[in-house]
Amino acid sequence: MELCVVRHTKLRVESGLCYGRLDLELEEGFCQQAERISQSLPLPFDLTYCSPLKRCTQLADYLGLSYQRDPRIREIDFGQWEGKRWDQIGKEAIDAWHADLYTYRFPGGESFGDLCDRVNHFLTSLPNKNILLITHAGVIKALHHLVEGVSIEAAAELSVDYGEMLQLNIQCSPR
Repeated sequence: MELCVVRHTKLRVESGLCYGRLDLELEEGFCQQAERISQSLPLPFDLTYCSPLKRCTQLADYLGLSYQRDPRIREIDFGQWEGKRWDQIGKEAIDAWHADLYTYRFPGGESFGDLCDRVNHFLTSLPNKNILLITHAGVIKALHHLVEGVSIEAAAELSVDYGEMLQLNIQCSPR
């Protein structure tokens, strides 16, 4: 299976805000960013899947793609941290998360392990085709861990830019 994964474009969000599942507006320069993505996509795709959050569906709509929304490729759920500034969350809570990146469950949310489980469930359900995913940084980090075998710590440290594209050739089932 050939898998092309694209992170959504930049958001209109204040710096330092914790967000995952929040359905935020796109930055004003959306069309220019989306056009750059459009020009770099290795079209055509047999199937396109998209996170149901509007920052992803708006990109798919702009690209004129027919797509299926799939909640398994939504961003991680930070629970009670959603919409708070990182400096309001507290050092103790953030340290607890960093001490256990895989199983730490955000209060009222999910863990990175939960995210990996749902992304893996999604991957194992895909047909052997040329597929495009429009999704989020957390999902892309999970893909690096699941498909490329990157450690949890290394995956968590990965920087995933807005509009970044990842191409994967999956020969066998992910873990």
